[in-house]
Amino acid sequence: MKTLFKIAWRNLWRNKKRSLITIVSIFMAVLLSIFMRSLQVGSYGNMTKAGISQVGYMQVQGKGFWENQNINKAIKYSNELKETINQVPNVKSQIPQLQNFILASTEDKTKGALVIGVLPKVENEHRGLAKKLVWGNYLRENDDGVIIAQDLARYLGIIQVDKEIVYSPDSLEQTTIEHITLLNDTIAIIGSGYQGITAADIFPVRGILKFGTPQENGSLIYMTLANARYTFSPYVPNLVTSVAIELNDIDEIEETRTEIQKQIGDKYDIMLWSEMLVELVQSIQSDNVSGIIMLGIIYMIVGFGLLGTVLMMTMERRREMAVMISVGLQRSRLAIILFVESIILAILGVVVGIAISYPFVYYLYLHPIRIEGEMTEMMTSYNMEPIFPFSMDFSIFYTQALVVFILALVIAIYPLVTAFRLQLIKAFHK
Repeated sequence: MKTLFKIAWRNLWRNKKRSLITIVSIFMAVLLSIFMRSLQVGSYGNMTKAGISQVGYMQVQGKGFWENQNINKAIKYSNELKETINQVPNVKSQIPQLQNFILASTEDKTKGALVIGVLPKVENEHRGLAKKLVWGNYLRENDDGVIIAQDLARYLGIIQVDKEIVYSPDSLEQTTIEHITLLNDTIAIIGSGYQGITAADIFPVRGILKFGTPQENGSLIYMTLANARYTFSPYVPNLVTSVAIELNDIDEIEETRTEIQKQIGDKYDIMLWSEMLVELVQSIQSDNVSGIIMLGIIYMIVGFGLLGTVLMMTMERRREMAVMISVGLQRSRLAIILFVESIILAILGVVVGIAISYPFVYYLYLHPIRIEGEMTEMMTSYNMEPIFPFSMDFSIFYTQALVVFILALVIAIYPLVTAFRLQLIKAFHK
């Protein structure tokens, strides 16, 4: 076997150009598939990060709250509950909220809205709420005012939005600038509070927020958690509808949920982000399927290119193989030599592909491609960083390399079949 390996190695470098063509073909396949898959997985990570920033890695809620988001299913966020959750090692921080559906009204307009009571500083640190302000100021810790989503404020007549199209002096690119004018500085809310009490009050408008989705932009009102508790549950202290939990390690999310559930008991529900953001998960899954199909198309194109190279190499060596068989080399041994040659070429191509793609992808991982123009505003509104992110997940590298390696070995079957079916007389006369 050692002798056959030496022969195979020497055969490769007798025609360096032919061998290099095959190695480059495999290398390009590995590089292209790793680049594409790294960008895909990185984009999914960016989407997941944006989703988690909205709801947390998981939430502790009252029993059945997610199916019927009623304030009567709120829970008491006692110090005991807080400390019990904090004792779980993987828990990094907690973000309590109190939300309730109400009617928001001004002088002559009324619309249903969702009021969310938050801790302003904590909410901004974890979810970047202040970055969505397009007018006014963010909430202070003891603020008695509210900040309102833009489309809701416009419908209620609180603001007027005028749009101006500005053209770039260096190109024909145009930018739409919105000018916001405050028409009414107060808003009234009325609804049902905890256990059926009447919740009604008037609040000054501190700022206007702009969100990425029409649902959020047309329905959200934020106030401080203390203000929300005073409005919706003045007689029941420390009431919250959910407690978002931030983790140190997302890979241990299932174990952490099990541990928290064990500590706090079955009277609470613990919802993972993937269970709350089902549409996002489905979107990622469907895009992942389309991405795999695209990779399949790339593999097919590369495979045909590689097959063409192998066909060319085999046809060039038919006379050589005929001579080797004529002088006494068994066809089985010739097949082994050809197979060893294919393995060596495949390994060299894969190794070179990984060696070059790794620093290339690592650079893009550290310095992702920035997105400019209108796409920046859209991605920012969805709480996503405006970049093309790349992933350094090691499985991306070895999976793509393994697929291309197997593809090269499958194509190597052709020279083996040729060795066994070669007709010596025809080979000598061609």
